[in-house]
Amino acid sequence: MRMLVSEAAPAYCKGTLSGAPQPAGDFVWARLEPAHLMISQAMSIEHVARLWHVLGLLPGIFLVIAGRKVRLALQIRRLGPPTGEAPVKRWGTVEFDLADGRVLYLVYGRLLKRLLKVRSVFAHAPVTETRPVMRLFGKVENKPGQ
Repeated sequence: MRMLVSEAAPAYCKGTLSGAPQPAGDFVWARLEPAHLMISQAMSIEHVARLWHVLGLLPGIFLVIAGRKVRLALQIRRLGPPTGEAPVKRWGTVEFDLADGRVLYLVYGRLLKRLLKVRSVFAHAPVTETRPVMRLFGKVENKPGQ
């Protein structure tokens, strides 16, 4: 916001930056349904990893085991080809089949939540803050002699 106020707004007022109208139409935010957060055995390992990277810990991705939803945290490792066995939930982990392999995931629970809090306490703060790049679209070039 600071860059918008200090650079883009004065450039617009001077006439060196032109504005662009918003597209016409009604636009709404995408709505996440519970079905979007559920993973199935028909999905690939890559697809589930991508879902987790997009959704993260909040809202998270879920797997149904014995009629209950289990929230997955981090993939620990790939165990091998799919075995056809039912998902197995152990203390803090869940092992299940996907379309192209069997994987082991951490389950998001009280223990993992506490470990993440402890990790954040000991995490190092970034040394320097980098300024985000602001791209100015529709910039009017100054012509010589003006």
